[in-house]
Amino acid sequence: EVINQQPEMLRAFLYKTSLLEQLNAPLCDALLERQDSQSILERVDNANLFLIPLDDKRQWYRYHHLFADLLRKFLKQTQPAQIKELHLRASDWYAENNMLVEAISHALDAGDVERVNKIVSGNALAMTEQAELQDVLWHFEQMPEAEICSKPWLCVAYAWVKAYVDPTQEIGGILQKAME
Repeated sequence: EVINQQPEMLRAFLYKTSLLEQLNAPLCDALLERQDSQSILERVDNANLFLIPLDDKRQWYRYHHLFADLLRKFLKQTQPAQIKELHLRASDWYAENNMLVEAISHALDAGDVERVNKIVSGNALAMTEQAELQDVLWHFEQMPEAEICSKPWLCVAYAWVKAYVDPTQEIGGILQKAME
């Protein structure tokens, strides 16, 4: 009911930005290819549309998780063809802003293994500074291991993330596949 009462432009904004775990105006602008996301975020925030500020300056937000799930469901039902492109735009923005874990997660959600390989290949050492690798591992594990290991740097990154998240895991077999 809350969603249906909103203008079409605002509903489209909500649906498409629901793919983001956290959002800010520049990210939304890049995702939606527009320049007015700050005013829309303020409007959504003022209307109490389940938008939760993550900082005192109200620059970063997230949707209430149940609301976000509902928005994602509507997006999947109404605009499934746009989901991959939205993930790729999000991946680009995160990569440009040196938020590599998020860039990789969105590239994996888009199914773009080549993009993941490029991000990992160019930033393997920088990734060690980012601690939220459990999500990246989850995304990796959604892909067939043969597909991951068909790209040596991607395979090494998979093994590295797996070892970093849980040092007790055996990664020798994965690394062997990277050398084949």
